[in-house]
Amino acid sequence: MPTDADQTSEDVRSRILDAAEALLRRHGPDKLAVTDVARALSMSHANVYRYFGSKTDLFQQLVRRWLGRLEAPLAAIAAEDGPAADRLTRWALPGLLCIGDAAHAMSPVGGVGVNLAVQDAVAAAHLLF
Repeated sequence: MPTDADQTSEDVRSRILDAAEALLRRHGPDKLAVTDVARALSMSHANVYRYFGSKTDLFQQLVRRWLGRLEAPLAAIAAEDGPAADRLTRWALPGLLCIGDAAHAMSPVGGVGVNLAVQDAVAAAHLLF
């Protein structure tokens, strides 16, 4: 395993985000503490704060990461030729799934209601298009 000295700042930030995302999915935002993230990485919480100024900053970076995962695939779909209904369905489905995924991570009950709403929206999209 590489030591902290072998890693770039981006590598460390990425590891922190990975750990925070996993803990957030497991425990939700109200139960997640920066000290939990640090403990999962065997580092001090001061080191986490070195890369993220606050818990809010860490959460904002997680949201940016989640949205970034959607950006390229959705831009490619939007640029395609073809019927708008087909492109809209292909565009909406990943977005709805990401919203459900984020709600699952953020909800103390696992985003069950949002996941059901996502399933309903997908079914409705298939009926409409």
